[in-house]
Amino acid sequence: MYSPIKKWITKSTAIAAILVLLFSNIVPDTLNHFGVQGGNGFKVPSVYAAITRVQSTTCGNSSATTISCTFGSALTNGNALIAVIGTRQTSSGAVSSITQTGASWSQAVESVRSGSNTTNIWYAMNISGAATSVTINLGSSVNASAILVEYSDIETSGALDKTATNNGSSGTADTGTTATTATADQLWVGGMNLDRGNTSYSGQTNSFAEVAESASSGGGQATRNNAVFEERIVSATGTANTSATLSNTQAWSGAMATFKRASAPVIGVTAGSMIASANSGDTSQLANDTACTGPSSCSAFTISAASSQTLNSIKITNTGTASATSDLSSAAIFYDTDGNYSNGTDGQYG
Repeated sequence: MYSPIKKWITKSTAIAAILVLLFSNIVPDTLNHFGVQGGNGFKVPSVYAAITRVQSTTCGNSSATTISCTFGSALTNGNALIAVIGTRQTSSGAVSSITQTGASWSQAVESVRSGSNTTNIWYAMNISGAATSVTINLGSSVNASAILVEYSDIETSGALDKTATNNGSSGTADTGTTATTATADQLWVGGMNLDRGNTSYSGQTNSFAEVAESASSGGGQATRNNAVFEERIVSATGTANTSATLSNTQAWSGAMATFKRASAPVIGVTAGSMIASANSGDTSQLANDTACTGPSSCSAFTISAASSQTLNSIKITNTGTASATSDLSSAAIFYDTDGNYSNGTDGQYG
C-alpha cells in the first residue's frame, strides 16, 4: 500500500508499464472523491471483498419449544446471519420466529418430510449491535438442532434470491435444485435434516462443503434429529443443488437458499473523461485525462459504498505504453472529500 505522502510518482525508464495504486479500508457509507493527473487512458476498477464466512456455532435441545444458541465472538455490524434448523416436527410451521437483539430474522424456506422431520433456512441481513445469544422459537415442543453462521459482504436488503426443497427416505439426502440464480456472485446454502441423531453426512456433491452438523439430545437416537449446513460461494450464475451420502438409510428433508453478494460500490467518472459515469463493480472503466492541467480539470472519479461495505482497494492502471518523460513522471492521484476540485484537494496519494 502506498502511503499518503505528497510527491509525484516517477518511472526511470521508458517501458510498457503499469501504474498501480492501492488504498486499503476506504471508509464505507461516505462519498470518496479521487482524481488522476497525468497518464493516458487510465482504467479505474473497484476491488471489494468477496463473501466470507466469519464464524459459526451449533446448538440443540432436548424436546423443548426453543433452541438457545450462542456465537463465540462478537458479531460485526452490517454482516449477515444464516441458520439451518432441523426439527422432528412432522408438519410445516416448525420454526415460528427467531429472537435476537440487533437482528431481524426471516424465513427463507421450509422443507417437510411428512410424518418425520423438517428443515428450515432462516436469515438476518445487515445486523447492527447484534447480541451473541440467539433464541429459536419452535412451533411445538420437539427435538431440534441448528447451525448458525455469520457472513460478511452479503447484500444488506433483498439478498435472498432462489430456494428449493426436497425430501425422501433413502441413503442419500438432497436439497432440491433451484432455478437459475439472478446474479453471479452469491452464497449458496444447503440444509438437510435426518430422523436419527447418530446418522452422519459425507460425500457432498457439486463442490459444496460441510460447515457443521448438529444433533438434538432428547430421548434415544431414534427420536433425535441431525441437521447439516452445506456451503458454496460462487462467481457465476447457475442452479444450486447438493446431496450427501448418509451413514444409514433414513427419512430426510432438504432445502436450498441462495444469497446475493453486496452490491458493487459505484464509480463515477467526471471532468475531461471519456464517459460521464459508470457502475463499475469488477469491470474496468476508462478515464482519459489528456486535457488535464490540474485538480480542477483532471479526470476524477468517486467511490461510494453501502454502510455494510468496506472497499478494500482501488487499482489504477495505465492502458498504453508508459513513457518516463511524458506519462508516469507526472502521474499522481489525489483525493478530495467535498467533490469540488476547484477549491483544492485534501491530500495526495503517491
